[in-house]
Amino acid sequence: MKEFEDDDPMELQAISIPEGDPQVQATAFAEEFLSMGLPKENVLELFRNPFYTGTYRLWVKLGDEKICQIIGLYRSRFAGS
Repeated sequence: MKEFEDDDPMELQAISIPEGDPQVQATAFAEEFLSMGLPKENVLELFRNPFYTGTYRLWVKLGDEKICQIIGLYRSRFAGS
């Protein structure tokens, strides 16, 4: 196990993104998570969980049904979903 370094380029960083088309943003998140191999149920939970403010904001704005549709459109493209 490698020791943590203050300037580690692989450290996760939270950033804010400009307001844009929420459907495009939700699609980008869903595609990214599904391409990483997360099952669709886990991806949906990332949208429903208020801890993840970016995805949660989109879930509130678009609604559960729309988020499920977006995930459903892209899940068959990626293994492990």
